[in-house]
Amino acid sequence: MPKEGTLRVDIVSSTASPRSWTLADGRAVVVTDVVARDRNGPVSLSQSQRDDGTTVFSADRATAAPVKLAYVVSPKGAAATGPDVCRLVVEPDRASFCGEQVLALPVTGSGREPTRLRLVADGSFLADAASSFGLADDLVTTASPLELSSALFVFGNLTTAEMRAPEGRDHAAALGYVSFDPRWVAAEAAGFRTTIDRWLHVSRPADDPSAGVLILAGRHAERPISIRRRARGLALSADVSAEFSSGARIRMAQIFAQRTIGGSLWLGERTGAGEARGLWFSEGISRAVALFTLHELGAIDDAELAADLNGFLAEGALSGSEKLGIDELAARAASSDDAEREAAIRALMARGVLVAVDLGPGPLQKVLRNVIEDAGSRRSGEVSREAFIAAVRDAAGESKVARLSRSLDEGTVAIDRTALGPCLELVDRPVAPFELGFVLASAGKETRIEKLVSGSAAARAGLRERDVVEAIDYRPDRSDVPVVATISRDGARKEVRFLPAGASKPGRAFSRAKNAPRSCERS
Repeated sequence: MPKEGTLRVDIVSSTASPRSWTLADGRAVVVTDVVARDRNGPVSLSQSQRDDGTTVFSADRATAAPVKLAYVVSPKGAAATGPDVCRLVVEPDRASFCGEQVLALPVTGSGREPTRLRLVADGSFLADAASSFGLADDLVTTASPLELSSALFVFGNLTTAEMRAPEGRDHAAALGYVSFDPRWVAAEAAGFRTTIDRWLHVSRPADDPSAGVLILAGRHAERPISIRRRARGLALSADVSAEFSSGARIRMAQIFAQRTIGGSLWLGERTGAGEARGLWFSEGISRAVALFTLHELGAIDDAELAADLNGFLAEGALSGSEKLGIDELAARAASSDDAEREAAIRALMARGVLVAVDLGPGPLQKVLRNVIEDAGSRRSGEVSREAFIAAVRDAAGESKVARLSRSLDEGTVAIDRTALGPCLELVDRPVAPFELGFVLASAGKETRIEKLVSGSAAARAGLRERDVVEAIDYRPDRSDVPVVATISRDGARKEVRFLPAGASKPGRAFSRAKNAPRSCERS
């Protein structure tokens, strides 16, 4: 119940008798007024925090159902800033929060149990409520603790949409003003989900839970759109001036592809020391499925397809990761160093995407359908690398198997010059690292340019420190996509456009084929 920047939370276990509860993201919130009762009366609790930030509430005795845990949650100051869709926001007319920040879930022996979710607003709040699970403010659903923890919840004056089709159900809710129409994005998301399932030959049961898209508006010009996977769908945080670009479409489609690729289907070991070796599959192949399906659907054109792939080609050349094998990248992906881990995961994604491009959309589709069917017949989500290689052999032949193995184990992916068809060709071309050239800083209600790098492309384009940024659009880590910024200085407004590129290195890129047929002009 949102009120004065706090949430009142009641967790009731009607049949289970938990002795402890865990709040996964306890560092982002302040928890007070904690009380517990069971069938026999009040229960004394102790509270502690683990090294990973998990807050644990422990009872001093065994409990007897029904058991109720009640407490008040309020956000820490730093938790309410930035583009993260999981920032905890509680304001007079709206609220948004993720399950791991608010729900202290009981630790019991049951992995799944029927759970009644109620989003209840007090008298000062607008009545609209939604979550990853649906649009109702009083929702009965069956959810695992993991799904509850990774859900997103919103209150306020919502824009909503609900779509029902033989291929499944979808719902969407938007909180706050964004520059694009959230209803159109909701319709696109439903179409992407259906198209990807058809492409993979995945049939969802009639009672499959509704897939949710929740859109939150905010001010974070430095990262215009952030999209994260949440329980049964995704959540999107958009700056008020952000456009719903091809990059956002691709990321959205990738998350839906990951319901299968990296979700119900995993290459190798899903847990343990070998988990990271499968990231090229879950991150890279899912990205390739998104690219291929959106291109076939017409949701992205040739230039947008090439631009996304060129980003991966450039990153590999600039970072040197294209010279590393899967085992080395997997080892780095398991590093305790955040920067090294994130760079390795990105490199593994690039490896998977480029391997899929060399294989081609048709053979990849056949391979995935075969391994999905095989995994389903064995009721196992895990597919060995040997089984994947065998499916590649059946779909594309021995020569492609040899190329794929070399690409994974030795480094640089061999890609045919015409791998993307007659409209695009792979050429040798210098690539440059992304260099924005300045830092954006908030000053009250304004966003200003700070720490401008002398001699950078931003400086050469005419930007100055203390310029007020009214709007900005760019692709993070993409030096070949122009930065477009609207700034005001001394009462005058102007648009500035530049390529955020640093010093270049040798590389490869897809571009319009020299002898492309005239039909490519429409692509």
